[in-house]
Amino acid sequence: MLQKFAEDLLKEKGLDGVEPEIYDALVKDLATSANKLINRRFLDKMTNEQLKKFNELIETEPSDKAVQDFIDANVSNKNAVVAAALLEFKSLYLGIMPR
Repeated sequence: MLQKFAEDLLKEKGLDGVEPEIYDALVKDLATSANKLINRRFLDKMTNEQLKKFNELIETEPSDKAVQDFIDANVSNKNAVVAAALLEFKSLYLGIMPR
């Protein structure tokens, strides 16, 4: 999902014609940055108590599934949070000012 999102951003920015190795690196970097913003927005939605429990979980070096299960259980409207984060990222990357 994030790879396609990054590819679409590059196309919209007019960078879809760059050399393949540069393009691949750009896609990877954009997808990673978008994922970090999504994760940040998940953390923003958590209460202090949830953040404390999340930090305790992270200290145990949990599996990806355990982290995902925690987010699923503690972030309401997860899909809306993801959508808003992706719109925010797109605006930042393309230099679009929100109205």
